[in-house]
Amino acid sequence: MLGAVRPALIAFVLLPTLVCGSACQTEPEPAAEPKPAAEAKPTPAPMAEPEPEPEPVASEAAAAIADEVDAARYAADLQLIAAPRPPGSPHWQVVQDRCLEVFEAAGFAATRFEVDGAGVSVVGRKGGKDSSLPELVIGAHYDHIEDCPGADDNASGTAAVLELARVLGAHEWERSITVACWDQEETGLHGSRAWVDAAIADSREIALYFNLDAIAYADSTPNSQRLPPGVDVMFAKQIASVAAREFRADFIAILADDGAHDAVGLLHAHATRLQLHDLVVEIPAALTNEPMLADLRRSDHANFWRHNVPCVFFSDTADFRADTYHCEGRPDSFETINLEFATKVVRAAAGAAAELL
Repeated sequence: MLGAVRPALIAFVLLPTLVCGSACQTEPEPAAEPKPAAEAKPTPAPMAEPEPEPEPVASEAAAAIADEVDAARYAADLQLIAAPRPPGSPHWQVVQDRCLEVFEAAGFAATRFEVDGAGVSVVGRKGGKDSSLPELVIGAHYDHIEDCPGADDNASGTAAVLELARVLGAHEWERSITVACWDQEETGLHGSRAWVDAAIADSREIALYFNLDAIAYADSTPNSQRLPPGVDVMFAKQIASVAAREFRADFIAILADDGAHDAVGLLHAHATRLQLHDLVVEIPAALTNEPMLADLRRSDHANFWRHNVPCVFFSDTADFRADTYHCEGRPDSFETINLEFATKVVRAAAGAAAELL
């Protein structure tokens, strides 16, 4: 269509010239009046770069509390817990009793939280000076599977909660603090789910949840760290930092939603002070319950995310670095634990908690 119209259009435009030729006389065109000079527009100033967010610094008071973490005491608890303890077994009962004993001795009002189908979790609470402030919750699961000592998963996290209870319980805080040894994590996160569902139904306000699950395995050998499928697409910056260190599995992963941003900054400050390599992965709170991030919801923090509670998950990444995971390659025993690494993780958690409380 456009090809058929175009010649006629050209002919219509040229027709007056062809008809008049030299016989047509035209009035001379008046001289065009000069146009006023356009005003010069000021050149816009380049936009200033936003000021970088200042990195938090570990306070001396919180650092002193972090240093109260006793490495020998932590190791003794870890060694005690690290034996097969499937729910209902004799050693499961030993560990459950140990949690209750330590919480009570540290000044927490402790109880066994028992729900059908969710096992027996042990929960302790110490009130703060200001009861109007939302509380801090720190937890780890103490159950494990048949025929596996579960030293890293999760005697390491359970022993950490016991040591944090002792250290934090020795001080008075503005904010209330709850500590927990969760049951039935391995069978579907049932223990923590029952507790947090009940807490929210009871109008408990939770400012933040710290979850410690598998925090004691480290390997500085290049290429000892593996990655979940697709993580390099979503977290390219973080993966680049791991690649720059030759994929050494000697960092603690700190997974959090952006509601826990301030807590993550404090954790990083304390990790830096302790010369602990960390890898911070912060995701938008709106994505925490998305199916595509299922690999990031494999522990008890997922139940808090269901209620939009900000969370920080401490992990050595478990089966993405350790051939001891669930004893699939070799036993997950106390002898495979890196106590220096794990103690630094507990101290970083204690320092950040002290800043937040």
